[in-house]
Amino acid sequence: MNRKNAKYLLKGESAGKVFRVNADTGDVYAFERLDREKVSEYHLVALVVDKDTDKNLESPSSFTIKVHDINDNWPVFTHRLFNSSVPEMSAMGTSVIRVTAVDADDPTVADHTSVMYQILKGDDHFGIDESGLWDLPLWACTTWVWGRGRHTPGSDAEGRLGWQ
Repeated sequence: MNRKNAKYLLKGESAGKVFRVNADTGDVYAFERLDREKVSEYHLVALVVDKDTDKNLESPSSFTIKVHDINDNWPVFTHRLFNSSVPEMSAMGTSVIRVTAVDADDPTVADHTSVMYQILKGDDHFGIDESGLWDLPLWACTTWVWGRGRHTPGSDAEGRLGWQ
């Protein structure tokens, strides 16, 4: 193949939009910020054509660009509010409620979706385990939820922080 007369092209839904190719070198560049939670992979076809005739100099080559996840999402509670009641005089250690939070990051990447719970205020009166299960007695408190390396105050879907 005469490289001086070669031109590189990209075909596919994201060609010319998200990805562009240097026509002289064949280097492919991303021209948008990639977000795995929106699109986890892109399918493209690379072509090498004659600059003058646009005829293929090689067979087209299909390839996939996979976007690797980074831990870029905060864990969020699954419900706007968690409500519970418990009978008066219930025994210490009685389960009251299970709160849950989720993370939009890739669950196959270690610790990207790990969610841990901690009681910041009132933990001398009750407990919470690693699954979000609260034990009696339940007093006013503030809860934080975090994923590995990312911390956020516990909040409902409307952004209200903690529990009062």
